[in-house]
Amino acid sequence: MQKTTPFYQTNLFGIGLSLVILLLLKLIDFNGLYGQDSHEYLRYTNYLKNNLFNLGNVKDYFWPIMYPLIGAVTSFTKIAPILILQFISIFSLVFSSIYLQKIIKVLYNKESLIYIISFFMLSPFVFRFGTVIMSDMLCLLFLIVGFYHLLNYNNTTKFKFLLYSVILFSFSFYTRYVVVVLFLFPFLWSFFKHFKKRKISYYLFLILPIIIISIPHYLIKTASLVTFEHSWLVNWSFSNFINNEFTTVEGIKTYRLPNIVFVWLQNGLPKYFFLGFILLFFAKKKDFKLILLLGLFSYLIFLAGIPFQNSRFLLLSFPLIITLLFPSFTRFMLLFKNKKQIAIIGFVIIQLFLIIYSFRSIYSLNQIEKENVASIIKLSDTKIIYTSGYEGPLRSYSDKKVIGIWMDSIITVKKGLFMINELEMKNNSYPETINYNYQKLKNNISLQKLKTFNKGWTLYEIQ
Repeated sequence: MQKTTPFYQTNLFGIGLSLVILLLLKLIDFNGLYGQDSHEYLRYTNYLKNNLFNLGNVKDYFWPIMYPLIGAVTSFTKIAPILILQFISIFSLVFSSIYLQKIIKVLYNKESLIYIISFFMLSPFVFRFGTVIMSDMLCLLFLIVGFYHLLNYNNTTKFKFLLYSVILFSFSFYTRYVVVVLFLFPFLWSFFKHFKKRKISYYLFLILPIIIISIPHYLIKTASLVTFEHSWLVNWSFSNFINNEFTTVEGIKTYRLPNIVFVWLQNGLPKYFFLGFILLFFAKKKDFKLILLLGLFSYLIFLAGIPFQNSRFLLLSFPLIITLLFPSFTRFMLLFKNKKQIAIIGFVIIQLFLIIYSFRSIYSLNQIEKENVASIIKLSDTKIIYTSGYEGPLRSYSDKKVIGIWMDSIITVKKGLFMINELEMKNNSYPETINYNYQKLKNNISLQKLKTFNKGWTLYEIQ
């Protein structure tokens, strides 16, 4: 009988591997900042760190607060918040892989280390989000470990596993709200399946950790425990299932596929799982566990109804698909007979190639943002800069006062700098406010062009 790896050894291995990945990323000078969202997470983490003991007076925040809050708390170790946040994502990638392997062990009683490393940890999009400063991988970790304990509860009916799942699902919710759609029905199914086995007082106790975990959110977002006014939720509709063109705050977005096709297709593409559609031919009815299907179907149906498309959203459902297709993979590998090791090496090589291909874009943007801000600092020591779409990099890499022209109309223009992507302004239908501010800065103020950057960005000096 195979000896179980001790808990502490697994944790030490996971932490060690996370540190190795972090070191490799530092060697190539990648700090995890990619896109406006990651810069905003860093900004708010720094803000929380400076106001951690006064959360009641902290300004509100658009996204859930758990990721920057954990970053702020752990940054008291004197380690830079930017390093902490990236390590959280890497740590979440590694331990999500570890617990996904445990889930497969619980469901199918088979070892899956090679499968998980090859097709989950080295999945191009999964690895990508495991290296950037974003909340997705932390949410995924909470979700996977929550499912692991929920499955243990189904098998043993021990109350502690139900309690653990409640705690972890609560953490996942306050990391990314949308995840509730994925875990809600599996949790309710398990909860009511074994409901009569305990007194009601046990279940009332489950409310306590939910309240405790909700406290930071409640202190900061005093208007309501949860904000339900997100445009995607308000505009959710069954009619969006067959649509591929939507009007968003960024203008009109047109996609190749209707929503219902998009959400079912993405996890089977090379960006996630290049064997996905092939393995479907090896699937059997007994492979598909109801508890996972409840979460997967409800989540994909929800995504099909929002007026937007983004492959990022499919990250949360990917572990369920990987798990459900594991038996298909074991049958598929029988085709290789005595050449299984060669096949696995081939799969890993393909994945590494896809990772490099996928990683190039985020690495390139990361380097460009640092170079552009460094150029701006050299060109002018002016402290005020107006911009739209470059607020994040300017705040992360400089001490300039950044004034966004996206939301509020500018009343008085002060001397400073103005950075705008004029190519984007010509090609997109932006809201009235940004167009008003753009025209005011461009036409009514004397501007001197200082530099033209790549991808349409231009820097002006307001004289």
